[in-house]
This record gives sequence, structure tokens and C-alpha cells, in this order.
Amino acid sequence: MNPSPPTCASGFGPRACPRANLRTYRRSLVALGLPLAVGTLFFGCAVGPNFKSPPPPPVDRYTASPPSETTGSTNVLGGEPQHFLSGADLPAEWWRLFHSRPLDDLIGRALTNNPSLRAAQAALVAAREAVAAQRGAYYPSVSGGFGATRAKTSAQLAPVPANNDLYFSLYTPQVNVAYVPD
Repeated sequence: MNPSPPTCASGFGPRACPRANLRTYRRSLVALGLPLAVGTLFFGCAVGPNFKSPPPPPVDRYTASPPSETTGSTNVLGGEPQHFLSGADLPAEWWRLFHSRPLDDLIGRALTNNPSLRAAQAALVAAREAVAAQRGAYYPSVSGGFGATRAKTSAQLAPVPANNDLYFSLYTPQVNVAYVPD
């Protein structure tokens, strides 16, 4: 007795009922697509055609309140409060305001070992030339060669030709074209 093929009622999974599976897929697509379409319509109409963006808030500083004129202080050496001078002009060598000999020496060594503007420009030119040299790899390269060889045929390996000419010449022209495919 041959068993009957599985039917949709026998419960062998979604592959046993392709039509029911397709119906479920269509229902889930409608169930997902309909709210998305309606939501897109509603959110698209949230701002009317006569919408004007509000003006930016009137702010003249980065913080909500002006900064304090002094910092906190502590009862240690050098812990007295610092005073801020907004709008004051700083000298070019601002670190000298600290009157610290080790700091002056450290910055002096950094400035003497730092490359000058000309050295930085030369490094930029060298980098540009390196980039230009590497761009050459994108273009095809063509090379050629030619080789000429004069040889003698061995009498033991080959029969003697009718004209008794054991010498022969071999010319090898060669052309190479190479490129990097995209």
C-alpha cells in the first residue's frame, strides 16, 4: 500500500502548502505596507507649504551665564585664585608669562628641533611627487626587446643539412604591454 502525499492538513510545514504560504506572505506584506504608506502620507503633510523656520535664539556667548572672573583657590603653594582677562592681547611667546625656566628651556628645544616652514613645504612637494609617481601605475607600460643568437648545430644530434651549413641565426623580437585592470 502506497502512502498518500502529504496534504496541507497533515501539518508537514510551509513547504507542504505553497499556496497557503503565498497567501500568508501577501497578508503580511499588506499588513506591513499599508501602515507604512499611511504613515508616510501623514508625516509628509505635517508641515504645510507656508512653513517658516523659527529665527535662531539671540545668544552672544557660548555659556548661559558669563564666566566668573576668578577660579577657586586652595591652601597650597601656588593655590591662589587665577584672574581671567577677557579680550587681553597675548604676546607671541605667551609661555614666558609663567616665568618658568624649565618651561622656557623645553619650548626652546622644541622650536629648535621643529622643522621650519621651508622644510614643511619641501616635505609637501616630496609627498606630491610621490603621489604623481604612484599615479604612473594606472597607465599602461610598454616595453620591447630584441635578441639575436648565432649558434652551431651539433652533428651528433641532427643530420647534416644538404648545404653543410651547421651555423644558424635566431632572432627574437619581443613586445610587452602591461596594465592594471579596473
